[in-house]
Amino acid sequence: MGGTDGDPSASTAPKKRHVGDEEDELSEVEPDAVPQEVREWLASTFTRQLNTSRRKTDEKPRFRSVANAIRAGIFVERIYRRLSSATFLQLPPEVTRILKMPPATLETFLTQVENGYCKYKNPYHNNVHAADVLQTMHYMLSQTGLMNWLNDVEILATLVAALIHDFEHTGTTNNFHVMSGSETAILYNDRAVLENHHICAAFRYGNGTE
Repeated sequence: MGGTDGDPSASTAPKKRHVGDEEDELSEVEPDAVPQEVREWLASTFTRQLNTSRRKTDEKPRFRSVANAIRAGIFVERIYRRLSSATFLQLPPEVTRILKMPPATLETFLTQVENGYCKYKNPYHNNVHAADVLQTMHYMLSQTGLMNWLNDVEILATLVAALIHDFEHTGTTNNFHVMSGSETAILYNDRAVLENHHICAAFRYGNGTE
């Protein structure tokens, strides 16, 4: 018989794979999206192995895990950029309905709160920290069953308190304000300087006085 029909080894022999085949897994990743140190590590590690000997079977998943890690990092970065570039808030309709609050009013308040957290460019007490504490409070209310013991106004008060707890934080301590004689310390007579400022400043925005 002609061809390869008479040669059983032609159909059963495993197809050889090379390191270049594994590198195709990164074909969709743009070079500029991969950090320089990662590219250097990949080049030094796998080029050396390619020149010496074929990689062992048990080593192959390692390269795939590196590829997946890079893809995961790029995916998270894309989500962050998409959320950071959002120009509008998506408010659940049931929230404004239960609170009997116009969506525009709630959106304006939340925007002012975020701007206040970014006022002093605080590396920790910023808008990300506010969102973290707010989400933590929401989780505690919903997962522990506390929300079943509170009415809508009490739940709103709890969440707003978590949201504004560090509003317009200056990035310094109460003692710093007291010792430096800052205007904020003088205003609150050196007592709970930042805590009083957080609540007072947030209420000014909430009352529409600023």
